[in-house]
Amino acid sequence: MGGITNPAEEYFKDGTWGWDGTQWRKLNLLWGFYDRICERIAVADATAGTNDLIHTIIPSGQVWILERWCGINSATASNCFIYHNDGSLSHVVKSYQPLPAGAYADFAFPAHVLKAGDVLIVSFTMCALHDTLYSDIFGYKMTVT
Repeated sequence: MGGITNPAEEYFKDGTWGWDGTQWRKLNLLWGFYDRICERIAVADATAGTNDLIHTIIPSGQVWILERWCGINSATASNCFIYHNDGSLSHVVKSYQPLPAGAYADFAFPAHVLKAGDVLIVSFTMCALHDTLYSDIFGYKMTVT
């Protein structure tokens, strides 16, 4: 087995290479914690009808693992849809029809992964004018190269 002795070699850097018995190869992506996700999107003065709460677009070089979502329309019973938008299509992840006024909805994601360019959108429908809406997401971020 060849040893890691030459710092100028690419495989020497960052522990991202492994010996497969015949040669050094770049290892698959290792999943790891980079930072937490704790984000709230709020609308304090909703319009009547449908209101979309758009969370942060996942930046290049990161993946986000969503573990939990909580949301509320504090004043009016409304339908609520959680969408994962992949840059071209919005896919329904969860829906509440209807969500009672003032009741928090709570959803545990089954290890939901968002990559660069993806975004979570929460749509409240049947809102009354001046409703207050909240959408909270929790999870963790990982950096990728």
